[in-house]
Amino acid sequence: MKANNFVKSIDKTLDKAIKEENNKNTKPTRKNKLPVILEPDEAQKLLRQPNKRYPTGLRNKTIISLMLHCGLRISEVINLRLSNINLTKGKLRVESGKGNKDRDLAIPDYLNDLLYTWRNIRPKSNYFFSTLKGRKLSDRYIQQMVKNL
Repeated sequence: MKANNFVKSIDKTLDKAIKEENNKNTKPTRKNKLPVILEPDEAQKLLRQPNKRYPTGLRNKTIISLMLHCGLRISEVINLRLSNINLTKGKLRVESGKGNKDRDLAIPDYLNDLLYTWRNIRPKSNYFFSTLKGRKLSDRYIQQMVKNL
């Protein structure tokens, strides 16, 4: 019996040592950071920056408004197509968003006029938001635009 207890004791000690060694080799878990939420006055200040008299200013204001009020990500904004936006129903369809999922969003009434105005002056392009030459906007451009505001 004593030999049996001795073997069990060694077995437990080895199991504990193996678990400790495995814990040393695992990477520490990365904590998910919460997004930074703008205060209402900060959001209003951000929306006042682009000059709507110029096509790029109107485009940029519309982009910022969609991101703030509909919760769109940069990649979702730059991949929007004209067919994804239904202004008469006030609906917006995001295709292949985060996690490669589609989702439908309601467009707030106060954004309809802004979207309608941009739709009427936008250059011919496959994308709803594009450069003035009709090319796809880069995510870096939007990051820099927001940073510079």
